[in-house]
Amino acid sequence: MSIAFIKWNRNGLCGAACAHMALRALNPIAFGPTIAAQDSIWKSIKDHTHGRSKGQCCVEMPEEFDVKGDVCPGDTCAKCWWSYPTALRAALIANLPKGTTVTVRKPPDEDAANDIIRSCLARGGVPIVLVDSGLHWVVVANWNATTQKIRLFDPANPGPTTIKVAKWNVERMLTVECGTYDNKHVVVEVG
Repeated sequence: MSIAFIKWNRNGLCGAACAHMALRALNPIAFGPTIAAQDSIWKSIKDHTHGRSKGQCCVEMPEEFDVKGDVCPGDTCAKCWWSYPTALRAALIANLPKGTTVTVRKPPDEDAANDIIRSCLARGGVPIVLVDSGLHWVVVANWNATTQKIRLFDPANPGPTTIKVAKWNVERMLTVECGTYDNKHVVVEVG
């Protein structure tokens, strides 16, 4: 499957941009690289987000909606998700042809997470990965076992990047810090 890099429309819409990349890879005619397409996906993520945070968000959200958030032990404010994993999954399912699978995986360690990513790519799927302690979504577009390099589509960057697996593991594959996904990695497998 061919995955094209798409930058986010606005700061914070990494989940919508990653979903946009996956949807475009599976249906390039329906999901062109337009601002309107990504805004539609963002609206779908918001529509599928249920369950208000138990506390005030630590960071300002881009717009008002019922955000999911987890108050970590010792914190006075909630770590809020802009694209909660189950809302991201539901938005993808709502925009994909019937029968396309979308699975949220919660592996306990980076080795298991990396196995899921490689397996998803080998099947021709699109792995959307939660990185940076649960703060950011990226798409892994290629995993080269020979060179030990990963082609990464980070919607906050101006374009694709290639990094070594060792750097990926140390700098990006950091587990979520609290709540439902505490001490887990999150991989959304599309296709």
